[in-house]
Amino acid sequence: MGTLLFDVKGRSLNILTTPVMLELEALLDRICTMDSLRFLVVRSGKPGGFMGGADVEEIRNIRTLEEAREKVDRGHAVFEKLQALPVPTLAVVDGICVGGGLELILACDFRFVTDSPVTRLMLPEVKIGIIPGLGGTQRLPRVVGLRAALRMILTGTSISGKEAFRMGLADACLAADSLDAAIREFTASCPLSRVRRAKQRFERGRKVGLMEKVPFLRKLIFSRASADVMRRTKGRFPAPLAALEVVRKSFGKDLHRGLALEREAFSRIVISSTSKNLIRLFFATQELKKESLPGAEPTTFSVGRVAVFGTGTMGASLSWLFSRCDIPILMKGHRPESIERGMAAVHSLYRNRVRRRRMSVSDMNEKLARIKTGTGFEGLSEVDFVLEAVSEDPDLKGRLLKEIEKRVPEKAIIATNTSSLSVRELSVHLQRPERFIGTHFFHPADRMLLVEIIPGPSTLPSVIAAVKALVRHMNRYPLVVRDGRGFLVNRILVAYLLEAVRFLMDGVPFAAVDRKMEEFGMAVGPFRLLDEVGIPLALSVAGYIEEKKGRRLTTETAVLSVLTERR
Repeated sequence: MGTLLFDVKGRSLNILTTPVMLELEALLDRICTMDSLRFLVVRSGKPGGFMGGADVEEIRNIRTLEEAREKVDRGHAVFEKLQALPVPTLAVVDGICVGGGLELILACDFRFVTDSPVTRLMLPEVKIGIIPGLGGTQRLPRVVGLRAALRMILTGTSISGKEAFRMGLADACLAADSLDAAIREFTASCPLSRVRRAKQRFERGRKVGLMEKVPFLRKLIFSRASADVMRRTKGRFPAPLAALEVVRKSFGKDLHRGLALEREAFSRIVISSTSKNLIRLFFATQELKKESLPGAEPTTFSVGRVAVFGTGTMGASLSWLFSRCDIPILMKGHRPESIERGMAAVHSLYRNRVRRRRMSVSDMNEKLARIKTGTGFEGLSEVDFVLEAVSEDPDLKGRLLKEIEKRVPEKAIIATNTSSLSVRELSVHLQRPERFIGTHFFHPADRMLLVEIIPGPSTLPSVIAAVKALVRHMNRYPLVVRDGRGFLVNRILVAYLLEAVRFLMDGVPFAAVDRKMEEFGMAVGPFRLLDEVGIPLALSVAGYIEEKKGRRLTTETAVLSVLTERR
């Protein structure tokens, strides 16, 4: 048995850069000459990660069709060499495996994954405006079947190791501590006939169900997939539709013909303005994840237990979010009935994920077991972080924060979740304002990725850094903002909404304004959004702009006031 170990120097996660691909190709050529080799194991030397895919910086720098075609052809050639090795190959994944990393393991004969929570597999290319370009559109449908492959390719969503095993992407899902023994046993006992069967299954398609065999039913699968893409993107993002067309045209055809279709589609789309803009957005969001706070040491803020006060829509969503990230939760409500409603909302969020095959029932039950509930203030002596998420009433929040502070450890961090209230004014209720901070999780918190972090005048840099680290652990993007009315996002939003009000004042109907903005690319129109955000909040922030910036918005705010009275 031989091992092909990926351990790219200077990176926390392996990346398929051009030098790495050239080195891989040279190694594969050498392996072809090793007559004594009987099995090749492909794995990573990085803890918690197999492969982070292709180098997005290199992708961003592609400018012409010729450049794109050359890069794709080189990648296809390397992975075809891997697939055609004269020895059986076993890819071992423990941790992140995305993009080109997943396409690499698809070129192997067998795949083992771990059941670790950090093991996630995905093809996220559509999220940066491109399609899989290293064979993913061709090999994944052959391995897992058409419908499962389309779900992964067209949405860019990740799956766990257990899900990978259930769908046939992995041949085994094992505990990390039993991995080495399982590899030794498998490579020592795997008969040549099983290797031949694996290669034959790939050639004819490993999982082809009835709907995929029958032409009109197969056409129905593609039709439904297209309708789903249009529903989600309204046709504004070309990558999912391009990927779907490649899979449709190549399904059931020769692999090399399919790879040629993939190359052409990738090359066209990678130089598009949509792709370049989405890649720019990708790098901007990556910057949000980095530590950049003066005076604070980088931290991971290891949390033992979190308390969430509030059982409404926001409180329940936050409790769900913490438990989903395997953080023990103490959910607090003022009455048993409110706690029941809050837990019902949490159950609903988990059931939705089970229904959409994002997790198993056993995983759901394991996450739910992390949530404890109660009224009053019992149990706060054991928490590291308290997040108050009751209604936007400054007096209520002030009284609650004062009682919370009396009962938590001195080193605990207390946060208020607010979309509009002054963190400075709330901090006067506390004896230790240096350990107090504001957060703004956007509604719905189970889906929205941005989180505003609002330090008070006395908040310690170490507290800000700790909360940023916690937000990142929750797979959200922390944005530190100043403590001004509406913070950042809602102030920008209100300026946009007031422009919509001006159209209304000029006689343009509500529906026409909403329709035009949705055609432009907004998820919803401004007046529908105004209903969701709340006209009182818009009035509050507009008043702040008038007060602080000297801008006269009297007419527009008067119209908002009239709208408020009519609600």
